[in-house]
Amino acid sequence: MNKSEIKFIYAYNKWANDLIIKTVSKLSKEQFVKEIGGSFDSLRGTLTHIASVEWLYISRWKKIYPKELWDPREFPNLVSLVEKWKKVEEERDLFIEQLTDDKLNSIIEYESMEGTAKKYILWQIMYHGVNHSTYHRGQITSFLRQLGAEPVSTDFYKYLDLK
Repeated sequence: MNKSEIKFIYAYNKWANDLIIKTVSKLSKEQFVKEIGGSFDSLRGTLTHIASVEWLYISRWKKIYPKELWDPREFPNLVSLVEKWKKVEEERDLFIEQLTDDKLNSIIEYESMEGTAKKYILWQIMYHGVNHSTYHRGQITSFLRQLGAEPVSTDFYKYLDLK
């Protein structure tokens, strides 16, 4: 994996996140916080998880090791979450701009939030970050259907067709 490829998959990730945010922004606050079930109880819980894990991974890339993710209750509405998420995206974009192919292939060692020692190549952690967000965007699609809202496709092929 090289810098150009990482930039490309993170551009896809941003596009897909933005599309989901745009779709969720059409819902009421009640729909945003409604407990539905799943890995996380609501759209708010799932979106907060995506954003906070993106922040967690960036922290690990920078050799900072948080012990907790964000609490969804910190975000009474989508706007408050998006404000914080945008700062994460800016930090991520700056990190990616400063990357080199050598750095992408370096080993990152950290302790997981559960206290387990981990060791991965940086590009593997970065790739997983996009995969993780994709997984949870799929859950959001299910939530949208359960709420009677129109889901949106964030398929990678759809992104490729735009390019």
